[in-house]
Amino acid sequence: MFYVSEQLCSSPLDLVIVIDKSNYWPNQFTQLKSGVGVLLTRLLVGADQTHVGVVSYSADATLNFNLVQYFTTPPMQNDVRAIQQDDSGTATTLVSLSQSR
Repeated sequence: MFYVSEQLCSSPLDLVIVIDKSNYWPNQFTQLKSGVGVLLTRLLVGADQTHVGVVSYSADATLNFNLVQYFTTPPMQNDVRAIQQDDSGTATTLVSLSQSR
Protein backbone atom coordinates (compact mmCIF):
# COMPACT_ATOMS: atom_id res chain seq x y z
CA MET A 1 0.00 0.00 0.00
CA PHE A 2 1.19 3.51 -0.81
CA TYR A 3 0.68 6.19 1.85
CA VAL A 4 1.41 9.90 1.68
CA SER A 5 0.38 11.70 4.84
CA GLU A 6 1.61 15.26 4.37
CA GLN A 7 3.13 17.70 1.92
CA LEU A 8 6.41 16.20 0.76
CA CYS A 9 8.34 19.08 -0.70
CA SER A 10 8.01 22.86 -0.63
CA SER A 11 10.98 23.59 -2.94
CA PRO A 12 10.53 23.50 -6.73
CA LEU A 13 11.72 20.34 -8.43
CA ASP A 14 11.37 18.36 -11.65
CA LEU A 15 9.88 14.95 -10.91
CA VAL A 16 9.37 12.16 -13.45
CA ILE A 17 7.25 9.27 -12.19
CA VAL A 18 7.88 5.96 -13.96
CA ILE A 19 4.97 3.50 -13.83
CA ASP A 20 5.34 -0.20 -14.65
CA LYS A 21 2.09 -1.02 -16.44
CA SER A 22 3.06 -4.60 -17.27
CA ASN A 23 1.05 -7.42 -15.77
CA TYR A 24 3.69 -8.06 -13.09
CA TRP A 25 1.44 -6.69 -10.29
CA PRO A 26 -2.05 -7.51 -11.68
CA ASN A 27 -3.96 -6.90 -8.45
CA GLN A 28 -2.18 -3.74 -7.34
CA PHE A 29 -2.23 -1.58 -10.48
CA THR A 30 -5.29 0.43 -9.44
CA GLN A 31 -3.75 0.99 -6.01
CA LEU A 32 -0.53 2.14 -7.66
CA LYS A 33 -2.38 4.72 -9.75
CA SER A 34 -4.31 5.90 -6.69
CA GLY A 35 -1.06 6.32 -4.77
CA VAL A 36 0.42 8.40 -7.58
CA GLY A 37 -2.73 10.54 -7.55
CA VAL A 38 -2.34 11.15 -3.82
CA LEU A 39 1.35 11.96 -4.26
CA LEU A 40 0.43 14.58 -6.87
CA THR A 41 -1.87 16.34 -4.37
CA ARG A 42 1.04 16.65 -1.94
CA LEU A 43 3.27 18.55 -4.35
CA LEU A 44 3.20 22.30 -5.01
CA VAL A 45 2.68 22.04 -8.78
CA GLY A 46 2.95 25.14 -10.94
CA ALA A 47 4.87 26.95 -13.67
CA ASP A 48 7.33 28.34 -11.11
CA GLN A 49 7.03 25.42 -8.71
CA THR A 50 7.23 21.65 -9.09
CA HIS A 51 7.01 20.18 -12.62
CA VAL A 52 5.82 16.58 -12.98
CA GLY A 53 6.06 14.13 -15.87
CA VAL A 54 4.87 10.53 -16.14
CA VAL A 55 6.31 7.69 -18.21
CA SER A 56 4.58 4.30 -18.24
CA TYR A 57 6.04 1.13 -19.66
CA SER A 58 5.64 -2.57 -20.32
CA ALA A 59 7.04 -3.87 -23.64
CA ASP A 60 7.40 -0.24 -24.79
CA ALA A 61 7.57 3.08 -22.98
CA THR A 62 4.96 5.82 -23.29
CA LEU A 63 5.42 9.45 -22.32
CA ASN A 64 2.04 10.13 -20.71
CA PHE A 65 2.88 13.78 -20.06
CA ASN A 66 6.07 15.79 -19.88
CA LEU A 67 7.40 18.21 -17.28
CA VAL A 68 5.83 21.29 -18.86
CA GLN A 69 2.53 19.91 -20.14
CA TYR A 70 0.51 20.61 -16.97
CA PHE A 71 0.88 23.15 -14.19
CA THR A 72 -2.12 22.02 -12.13
CA THR A 73 -2.78 18.71 -10.43
CA PRO A 74 -6.26 17.66 -11.72
CA PRO A 75 -5.28 17.03 -15.37
CA MET A 76 -2.25 15.03 -14.22
CA GLN A 77 -4.49 12.89 -12.02
CA ASN A 78 -6.87 12.35 -14.95
CA ASP A 79 -4.02 11.20 -17.20
CA VAL A 80 -2.68 8.82 -14.52
CA ARG A 81 -6.17 7.33 -14.00
CA ALA A 82 -6.41 6.78 -17.77
CA ILE A 83 -3.27 4.61 -17.92
CA GLN A 84 -4.28 1.05 -18.75
CA GLN A 85 -2.43 -2.01 -17.57
CA ASP A 86 -0.82 -3.86 -20.48
CA ASP A 87 -1.49 -7.59 -20.30
CA SER A 88 0.64 -8.40 -23.32
CA GLY A 89 4.06 -7.03 -22.52
CA THR A 90 7.03 -7.63 -20.32
CA ALA A 91 8.53 -4.74 -18.41
CA THR A 92 11.55 -3.16 -20.06
CA THR A 93 12.86 -0.78 -17.45
CA LEU A 94 15.78 0.41 -19.56
CA VAL A 95 13.47 1.56 -22.36
CA SER A 96 11.31 3.56 -19.94
CA LEU A 97 14.29 5.19 -18.28
CA SER A 98 15.64 6.21 -21.67
CA GLN A 99 12.21 7.67 -22.55
CA SER A 100 12.14 9.72 -19.36
CA ARG A 101 15.30 11.67 -20.26
